[in-house]
Amino acid sequence: LDEAAACWQLPQAFFIFMCFAISAMSHFKFNVLYAIDHAVTLDIQENANFAVSGIVPFENGRIGHKTVFDVNSIADFWSWFSEGLTPIFWPQNWTISETRANTAVHCSGPRDALASYGGWSPEMLADTPLVSPDTFVGDACPEQDAFAWPLPLKRFFGDVEGVDGNYLMFHSIVAGVRLRQERYDAIACDPQISKSLHAGKCKPDMLHYWLYPELTEAKHMNARHVNRPGGEDEFLLSRWNQSLVREHLRRLENRVWFSPETAKVEITFTTYNAHLDLVTVTYVFFFLNTAGHIHKRIEPVSFFLGPYTNPWNYVFDIVWLALVVKLSLEEGWELIKHWRQLGLIVGTTNYMTFVNFVDWISIVYSFVLVGLWNDQLRRLGDLEATMKKGQPMEIGTFPHNSIRQEFFDQVDDIVDQTRLFRNFLVAYPFVIVSRFFKAFASQPRLATVANTMVQASTDIFHFLVVVGIVFIIFTLSALLLWGEELEEFVSFSRASNTVFRIMLGDFDWSALHISGGRPTAYIWFWSFQWLVNLIMLNMLLAIVMSVYGDVKSHIGKSKTLWSQSYEIYRRYREVQRGHAMPLRRVLQRVDSRDSCREAVRLVSLVCSHGVAEHQALHILMEAHKFQEAEKMAEENLRDIKRIRRIDTKVTQMHRSLARSRRWTSSVEPSDVPMDAGNFNL
Repeated sequence: LDEAAACWQLPQAFFIFMCFAISAMSHFKFNVLYAIDHAVTLDIQENANFAVSGIVPFENGRIGHKTVFDVNSIADFWSWFSEGLTPIFWPQNWTISETRANTAVHCSGPRDALASYGGWSPEMLADTPLVSPDTFVGDACPEQDAFAWPLPLKRFFGDVEGVDGNYLMFHSIVAGVRLRQERYDAIACDPQISKSLHAGKCKPDMLHYWLYPELTEAKHMNARHVNRPGGEDEFLLSRWNQSLVREHLRRLENRVWFSPETAKVEITFTTYNAHLDLVTVTYVFFFLNTAGHIHKRIEPVSFFLGPYTNPWNYVFDIVWLALVVKLSLEEGWELIKHWRQLGLIVGTTNYMTFVNFVDWISIVYSFVLVGLWNDQLRRLGDLEATMKKGQPMEIGTFPHNSIRQEFFDQVDDIVDQTRLFRNFLVAYPFVIVSRFFKAFASQPRLATVANTMVQASTDIFHFLVVVGIVFIIFTLSALLLWGEELEEFVSFSRASNTVFRIMLGDFDWSALHISGGRPTAYIWFWSFQWLVNLIMLNMLLAIVMSVYGDVKSHIGKSKTLWSQSYEIYRRYREVQRGHAMPLRRVLQRVDSRDSCREAVRLVSLVCSHGVAEHQALHILMEAHKFQEAEKMAEENLRDIKRIRRIDTKVTQMHRSLARSRRWTSSVEPSDVPMDAGNFNL
C-alpha cells in the first residue's frame, strides 16, 4: 500500500511541476521581456552619445565619441543628458538619412539653430545673426521640409499634428522622466589633520557606493535622503520639445542640482507598448562615491498590464491550484486520522516526519505564492485605472501633477513587487522537488541517490569541516594578496566566490599573476590546486562512491520502475474487473477481525475475508518475502554489531599488549620479581 501510494504521488508531483512551469512561462513571456529590455538598454548604450564631432547646434552632430559609461564627472552628466539622452527620450521630427540631415541643417541660420536647441535668452538670440554665409535662403534649400512627419507615419501613429511622443517606434512615452537623488548634507571633517590640509567640508560616512552596486542596492532609495532641499524631485514631461527640456536642464545645472553632496541619481523613464499591453520602466543610475568615481547602471524592467492574455493561462493556473488544494486536503486528512488514533500531541509527533514536514512547507509556500500573485494583480489593476486618466496628446500624459506622481509611485511599487514575487518563484521548484523524492523513496532504484546522500551525510559533514577551514585559509590569503588590485577579491564574500570559481577552473591567470606578482601567485595557485582541487575533491568523490557502491549492492534484484508500475496497473485492472479486492479493504478486514494478531492463513483469507484465492496466495507470498527480508536485515544488523564488539575487544587487546611490551622493555631483568611468571595476564 505504501509503495502504491508513493508511486501515485510521482505523476501528481510531475503535474504540479509542469503546470507551475507552463503557467510561469506563459505569464511572464521571458523572451518578450528580454527583447524589450535589451532594445532599451542597447538604445541608451549605443545612441545616447555625447562629445559629438560636429559643432552642435550649428552643424549636424556626426558621431558621439562618448557613451553613458564615459560619464565620469558632473559636467559629463549634464552633457550626456542634454546631447545624448534628450534626442532619444524626446524625439522631435522625423529622422532622415545622414546626407539629407547635413543639408537640412543649413536651411536655417545661427539664430534659428540656437532657438531650436533651447536654453538661450531672447537678448542673446536677438544679437545672433539670422543667416550665415553657408545658409540656404528662401526656397533655395533642397531639404526645406525634410524633417516633417510623412503622412503614412501619421496614419500609423494616429496623430495628425505630429508623433513626437513615441519611443523606438512602438512605445508610447508615459508622463515623461522623473529625476531624483539621494543627497547627504556635508558636515565638518573629523580628523584633526584635515584642518591643515582641507579647508572645506566632508561627506558623511554612510552609503558611498565604493563598488559597483548590486541590483537590490541600486534600486533601493533611502527615503530620508530623497527630495531634500537642493535635490528636489524633478519631472521633465513627455511631449516637451527638446529646446524646453534643455532649458530646464540648464537651470538644474546652474543651481547645482547634481552636487558633491549627491550620492545617487536615479532617472526613471516609463513607456507603454500598446501592441503587447506592456509597460517598461527604465532606470538609469549614477552613483557618486567619495573616491571621485561615478558608477553607472542601466536597468529596464518590463511587465504586462494584463497577465491573462490567453485562456490557457487560466487553465494551467486552475489545474495547479486544484492539485495544491488536493494535496493539502490529503495531508490534512492524514493528520486528522493520526489525531483520532493517537491524540493531538502524540499523533502530530508520529505524523510529522521529515517528508511530511517538507510536504506542508510546499503547501504553505504554494498559498504564499497565491497571495503574492493576487496582490500583484491588484497593483496592476490600480495602475491600469491610473493610466486610463491620461490622454495621448496631453503634455505629461496626465492633467495633474498629483496623478503623475501617483503613477510613478505605482510603477515603483510594481517593479519591487515583481522582483519579490520572482524571487519567491525561484525557490518554488526546489520546494516541489521534495514531492519527487517522497515518491522515489518507494522505488529502491530511484532512491539510490537519496539513500547515498543520507548514508554519506555524516562522513561528508566531517569532511566539509576540514575542507571549509582550508578553503577559508586560502580565501583570506587571496583577499590579502589581490584585494587592492582586483575587484573580485575586495571583500571576503567576493573573494570566497572567486576562489570557488578558481576551484572549478574558471579564472584569469594573467590578471592573477600580474596583480599579485608571479612568485606569490605561483605559490598560492599551485598549493591551492594540489591540496583542494586534486586531493580533497577526489577524497569527497571517493567517499560518495564508496557509499554509493554499498547502497547499490543492497538493491539486488529489486523491481524496476516500469515493472512496479505495471504491477500497480495490473492490480488496478483486476479490481475493476471484480477479480480482486482492493488492498486497503483487505487490510481493514484483516485488522478488524484478527485483532489478536494470530497468523493469517490462506483459508482464512479466502473463506473468512472473501479474498480471491489467487490474490490471497500472492499476498501471503509477498508477505513471506518481506518477512524473510526483514529477518535477513536483522541478522545482518546483529552480525554488524557482533563484528564491532569483536573489533573493540581486539583493539583493547592490542593496546594491552603494547603497554606490556613497553613496560617489559623499560624494566631491567634484575628488577623482575622471581614470581613474575605467576601473573595472570
